[in-house]
Amino acid sequence: MTGSESAAALFRCCEHLTVRVAPGHLDKVFDFFTRTLGLPSPWMSRNGSFTSAGVALGNVPLEFLQMGPPRPGTPPVRLFGLALEPTLPIDEVPKALRARGIRAGGAIPMQEQVEAGSLRTLWKNVYFDDLGGSSLWLQLFLVMTRRKPRTVRKPQQLRGALAWRFFNRTFTKGMLSAVEYMSPEEGHLRRMERLLGETPGPLGPLGILGVDEVVMMSREPRRVLRAWSAILAPVTPTEAGRFEFERGPALRVISGQAERLDELVLRVQSLDTARVFLAERKLLGSQATGRLSIDPAASSGLRISLIA
Repeated sequence: MTGSESAAALFRCCEHLTVRVAPGHLDKVFDFFTRTLGLPSPWMSRNGSFTSAGVALGNVPLEFLQMGPPRPGTPPVRLFGLALEPTLPIDEVPKALRARGIRAGGAIPMQEQVEAGSLRTLWKNVYFDDLGGSSLWLQLFLVMTRRKPRTVRKPQQLRGALAWRFFNRTFTKGMLSAVEYMSPEEGHLRRMERLLGETPGPLGPLGILGVDEVVMMSREPRRVLRAWSAILAPVTPTEAGRFEFERGPALRVISGQAERLDELVLRVQSLDTARVFLAERKLLGSQATGRLSIDPAASSGLRISLIA
């Protein structure tokens, strides 16, 4: 992108990716990434009903978010969230998205209680659609968050089975958001960059250089491409449906039988080295010219491909 395009864009990069993990599954998937694949972890934190653990993928952090029980019939571990870093102040993002024809909620603060009973805002999220086939529950949630008062009187947390049922019906396909962290709070991306320093790769025995792209599947790829063209304008997709950010991983929209974030494509230093490592440990999945995959059985069902 040119400098003028960057100034006009609403988002500069993917701040972090999120994998939703059902209770009881965090240790296995986290150990696979940190012990088997040897990736460093920038953070591990617990906040009420959530546990958040991160791994560094070079150019973007991957957050494992252990939450309440998922909707019946959904995988216990799945690629779930895409959080974008805006170029505008977060409070201006909802209006900017809606001006582009995108359903968006208001800027929701995540707060913690400090001394004397006052509240400190850690970060703000703006949730939006388009993973395709938005549900009425999601539309209702976006409207509700737009109508929230600017000052939240107490920290909001999901509690109880009823709250989780609402969450699961709202974010059936995944969770898209913009995020801004309030100083001195560090975001996930900044934590990772500080941990890795000036030499972010190659990482682990696979020699990971970064995430090349996040693949989004849709039954209506043309409609979703049009929506993302509006979200990311003036950036336009390639013929393969790939959107390039100012930095970090790209986003690619493909045709498929579901509406979801489908796959991570990692760039490695050497496919031969990665192939040997995976084969020796019986972790090797499918192989094609210039591309390998990790056996989903080893990665708790996550679809991960490797390219060089």
